Amino acid sequence: MFLHQMIGQKHIVSNLLPQLIKSSLYKKPIEHILFYGQPGLGKTTFAEAIAAETFTIDFIQKTGQELTIDGIKNILSKIWYQGILFIDEIHRMRAPVAEIMYGPLQIINNLQKDFIKNRKFPEKYIWESIQMNPFTLIGATTSSGMLMKPLRDRFVHTFEFKPYTIEELCTILENNGCPKNCAKLIAQRSRGVPRIAMNLLINIHNQGFYVEKITPEHCHKVFKSLGIDKNGLNESDVKILKYLNNNGESGEQTLSFALEIDKEDLVFVNEPHLIKMGLIKRTPRGRVITSAGKDYL
Repeated sequence: MFLHQMIGQKHIVSNLLPQLIKSSLYKKPIEHILFYGQPGLGKTTFAEAIAAETFTIDFIQKTGQELTIDGIKNILSKIWYQGILFIDEIHRMRAPVAEIMYGPLQIINNLQKDFIKNRKFPEKYIWESIQMNPFTLIGATTSSGMLMKPLRDRFVHTFEFKPYTIEELCTILENNGCPKNCAKLIAQRSRGVPRIAMNLLINIHNQGFYVEKITPEHCHKVFKSLGIDKNGLNESDVKILKYLNNNGESGEQTLSFALEIDKEDLVFVNEPHLIKMGLIKRTPRGRVITSAGKDYL
């Protein structure tokens, strides 16, 4: 899928499309891009769409924790001109690996600045006696603040991924074969996250495997079995609400330990939806349940 065909995140599409057109016109790599936001909002899909939009032949996908110093040097020495290196969970890169990238990224940023003056972009550059091709780094993370500052500062474009609207989720679901009378039921329970919507759709299809089309009855059966209510709250969310209701204001470390919920899941999956629903709120000392949260219980 191309970037101009993507559903949702209009602020990203409208900003990046002109940049991609300009890069294609002048046959140069687009500036480095950082995506951040909660899991499941489509950061990887958007990186793939950028590669498709630029018709790049070389799209390399890695995760931050798998990269080593030798591995990143090998990638950078072989990547093609205008190639794209996509690093998911880039905040998990070890410090020595991240530091190796400062030089190559800054050289390309300097070449981008020079291009503004002379409208020329070299096909090669030298880094530590290695001849390399200019490329684009796209990083994805749950929080931009988790990156080392020197690495974060080398991204020219930084975009936050936001939750999708019910209408956008319905469009995504219907494009994937979901009947219209089921799409809204699923979208309402997907917390604004396409990945959750698609996972629910798969579960529901499994329930209605022997029928031509799934029905609202299939949907409600799955929602009940997974413990998901009409607002998308699940058992973990309810556990958090009950703990805060019984124990008062609590920090994320305390909640994670007491409820045996992964800290990143708590911060980037459960908490955003509970705050959006007005059921909890952040305080300087932690999280606290609201009157709406108590009413929900």
